[in-house]
Amino acid sequence: MSDKLSFYKEFLQEVWSNGRAECLSLYVSDCSHATGLISDVEMTREDMEELVPALRAHLDHIRHDIRHSYESGDILHVLMTVSGTSKVSGNHVEFSGQSLLRFRDGKIVAMHDHYDLIGLFSQLGFLPVDTVALCLSSEKIS
Repeated sequence: MSDKLSFYKEFLQEVWSNGRAECLSLYVSDCSHATGLISDVEMTREDMEELVPALRAHLDHIRHDIRHSYESGDILHVLMTVSGTSKVSGNHVEFSGQSLLRFRDGKIVAMHDHYDLIGLFSQLGFLPVDTVALCLSSEKIS
């Protein structure tokens, strides 16, 4: 396992699984930015510090299962399955995602993330289970 992949796994465990947003500075540079998670929004490390408790307000027992990774130079690309337990229903929740990370001086300086947030929020009960099908058939979500 590469140093970058080990570092990223530690980041996922400490920050997301353990909910220690205050540890972000150990892994993410203060000049870093993250894109892709929310359309047209570039998130700073401070934004990420707010995102961690926002997600953890809905999920317990967060786990990241890395399915594939690829590394080239200062870049790490990771495909994963994220799972957890809904705090409201107690149901198992699982969704896929991927992150493209750039490293400099031993920290993450850029992230581009894509996660199946429709799947996540459907499983949590915030969106209809058939949200994608409804949208593809030009139905409004109500």
